[in-house]
Amino acid sequence: MSSQMGAGMMNGTEMRKLRETLGMEQPELAEALGKAKRAETVSRWENDKNPIPKSIEKLLRSIVASHRRKKL
Repeated sequence: MSSQMGAGMMNGTEMRKLRETLGMEQPELAEALGKAKRAETVSRWENDKNPIPKSIEKLLRSIVASHRRKKL
């Protein structure tokens, strides 16, 4: 997919699974990510309509790692 050149390695399916791991709905994830101010943006990422920026991928992975540490 040439439209994703320069984007992060995460795809929409992985993003959705990570969001579900956090127990969040799209609006909650949008708020947690800060830059994604709207649930529609998260939806576009999860449906591979827009590339997921590397910065968003890193932030989401960090949030998930923190969530997993808290559960231990």
